[in-house]
Amino acid sequence: MCDDKPTARHERTPLGKAIDVWLAENNQTKVELGKAVGVTAAYLSHVCRGRNTPSSALLVRLAEFTGLDAIVLHQLEGIMPPEIYNYVVDNLPRFIEMFESELAEASERYKTTYSSIPSTSNH
Repeated sequence: MCDDKPTARHERTPLGKAIDVWLAENNQTKVELGKAVGVTAAYLSHVCRGRNTPSSALLVRLAEFTGLDAIVLHQLEGIMPPEIYNYVVDNLPRFIEMFESELAEASERYKTTYSSIPSTSNH
């Protein structure tokens, strides 16, 4: 077998490890968990091994069923939770205004600081 070919066993992702721990602690199978959240056990296994990226909706359903924190599940998978995304989008004009205000103040401080330094000429 060539070294660059993927093997049948992929390493568990952080999300996969969290799901495995929950399954073991609750004496559940991937089949049972998959049915509860609306996916097949095969798909769930692929998610746990990083072959498939779960949707945000699936992560929310997993959190609701397992009692795990939805934000933590999103972070484990490297996905921005919808609540945070919506908050940023809804407040983007305010964030831009704050940034522009801070930039203007910094620019003024820069001008004030450097205008008080006497200039020297090199002769």
